[in-house]
Amino acid sequence: MNVITVEEVRKIDKKTLESISEENLITKVGEKLFETLIEIFNLSFDEKIVIIAGPGNNGADSLALGLHLIKYNPVIICFNRNKYFTQKLEKEKANLLYDFNYKTLEKVISKATLIIDGLFGTGLNKDVSGLFYDIIKLVNKAQAFVFSIDIPSGINGDNGLVCGAAVKANFTAIIEYYKVGNLVNDALDYHGVSKVIKVGLEKPDSNRFLLPIPKLEKRKYNSHKYDYGSVLFIGGKMIGATVMASLAALRSGSGLVSLLSESKSIASWEIITFNNNEFDKALAKKDAICFGPGLGLNDDSNLEVLEKIYSYPLVIDADGLYYLKKLDKPNPNIVITPHFGEVAKLLDTIVEKITKAPLESIKEVTNKYKCTVVLKGPCTIIAFGNEIYFSPFGNPGMATAGSGDVLSGIITSFLGRGLSPLESAKRGVYIHSLAGKIAKEKYGEESLIATDIINALPEAFQEINKFRR
Repeated sequence: MNVITVEEVRKIDKKTLESISEENLITKVGEKLFETLIEIFNLSFDEKIVIIAGPGNNGADSLALGLHLIKYNPVIICFNRNKYFTQKLEKEKANLLYDFNYKTLEKVISKATLIIDGLFGTGLNKDVSGLFYDIIKLVNKAQAFVFSIDIPSGINGDNGLVCGAAVKANFTAIIEYYKVGNLVNDALDYHGVSKVIKVGLEKPDSNRFLLPIPKLEKRKYNSHKYDYGSVLFIGGKMIGATVMASLAALRSGSGLVSLLSESKSIASWEIITFNNNEFDKALAKKDAICFGPGLGLNDDSNLEVLEKIYSYPLVIDADGLYYLKKLDKPNPNIVITPHFGEVAKLLDTIVEKITKAPLESIKEVTNKYKCTVVLKGPCTIIAFGNEIYFSPFGNPGMATAGSGDVLSGIITSFLGRGLSPLESAKRGVYIHSLAGKIAKEKYGEESLIATDIINALPEAFQEINKFRR
């Protein structure tokens, strides 16, 4: 499924309107919104419905939906001046409010049991203020089910950030395609449950997609451990991070997992361990290497190590990114897995610039290093060249120490089997999120720890294998 920008929304709308009138398109949207609403909400005649019709296209969509709700006598707070739909509603003797003050709005919204949010759409690009700000605050204070159209009002359509204030929806009906602002930064905290509704808009010219379910190849009976990759994890003093990454690779199907660190300690009976004096021996027959988890900073010897392994398929994470910046060499055979703060350091900028322009930032990193980038966040973004994938499938419980190390281990496992860096990243991110979901269901978000994600990998792979090739 495509993910599009606000500018692409405008182009798609314009193209669609070459073959259908605006009134007929909005009417169709209203029909689909009504069908979706009655699927997820048990409407009754006791319902106190408030429709907030803003001045733009979302407002018109909410008016079209309102025509299907006439028998429930909704109150329509109307900022919209679309004559086609307002006249239809007036003909039906709908309860349209054109003139109101704060006290009127407070009285109406506070009594609502269902609120249709059509105040703003994806085109909002400045902070909400004045009466609009007050309305959003009243909606969030109300004890009502909130149904947002396309995007909760107050969320920026291109970066998912709150513009001063934003509606906290229980359900968001996303029209035709995900927008970037439906997924990244603050978005997931405001959308509630989301569903894409199809209304027949034109197809976008976009290389951005929602991350698909991976289809894994079936393991062969006539095979041995080296068919499934021999991978090495290079760690430092914080050995726990390296061990977790190594265990994640084992649980992700790697045939042979090795660990190189300052001390030759047993991490697991299945992991081969080397100390730093055995560097050349550790590199023998390796298909992929993970460099970074638990490594430590400000050690020139680590930069020398990175230079020696830079020709291998690599996953570089955590402290390894510090040395990547020092090395400053493009390499299409690597996957890097930074969070927003680490991207800011790679680009010599501040985190706020990354959050305001996540797509531009990730493109800048891919252009600079020519590599696959996994930008970790509430919605993880994967990019290589012009291809970008979005994964909103994680959960807040995964914001815990070691979770990123587990992700690096999973990606390294796939990279060691000869998959491309991009494909390894896509599979790794999806399976990591699925394992996190399974762990959350068992332990809850508060108690989830990184090793729970590792322990959930077998069940995650069993789930994925239902779609096996």
